[in-house]
Amino acid sequence: MSDVEILMVTCCLEPTRANVLSQVIHNLNQQAPELSASLTVFDNASTEEGVIDQLKSHFNNVYRCDRNVGYWSAIDWWLDKLQVDPPKYTYIIESDMMHYNLKALGSCVKFLNDYPELGSMRLHEYSVKNRRLYDKSVPVIGSRKNIWQSHINYVTGEQIVHQVIKEPFWATNFLTHLPALNRYSAMNSSFNFLRKQTSFAETDFQRQYHSIHPKISLIDGGIFTVDLNPCDKDKMITSSYTSPEELKRLGYQTTRYASITPRDQYIVQRV
Repeated sequence: MSDVEILMVTCCLEPTRANVLSQVIHNLNQQAPELSASLTVFDNASTEEGVIDQLKSHFNNVYRCDRNVGYWSAIDWWLDKLQVDPPKYTYIIESDMMHYNLKALGSCVKFLNDYPELGSMRLHEYSVKNRRLYDKSVPVIGSRKNIWQSHINYVTGEQIVHQVIKEPFWATNFLTHLPALNRYSAMNSSFNFLRKQTSFAETDFQRQYHSIHPKISLIDGGIFTVDLNPCDKDKMITSSYTSPEELKRLGYQTTRYASITPRDQYIVQRV
């Protein structure tokens, strides 16, 4: 695991996100307690009581920003920090991700080392055999509708196809995600591009990464899900389901459409 650096971005401005964070921390401690020494936490000015103390009690490398600069700016700060001793790969843990096979991350790193033509590895819950359950365009009984995704590559217009390399690893023409095992050099190049944009969407990141690495991979079955249970999604604040107006009122930033805040406009301190 020396080849990969891991980041977790947090921001708890009201109780529902603090509750989810507690579940995520508990999950990480169960899945891979050894990560506490190496994982970096970037906290976007959480205001919920006890959040920083909880982070400090579980992780060695906790940084707090003096204001909420958003998810994308947090990643940009981290990528810049890593330039001193750059890793081969990055893995970003979002604040609602629950892992069930995190120990497979090491074998994922080894696979990408062996197949340099594959630019990243998707780690999200996904079954190649039961791919129809994840296709948002063709709902069927038993669909995993909370984690649906398009089975069309919007950059190329092609239908998504998979080719087994060696189980459980497959080559795919899916686009990468931020919470994937990405190559640091491509992440850094993609963010150098995004930093110059007044505004961008997640699709702009994917398009840029695809221009560098048009072929990627996935691990069949995945290692994490964002289908949080037993959380009540109707009450939980999320960037996917909460209105932009409500997010703004609470002080959160959207993640699907964003811009990167220049690093000289905020202060990050280790706590």
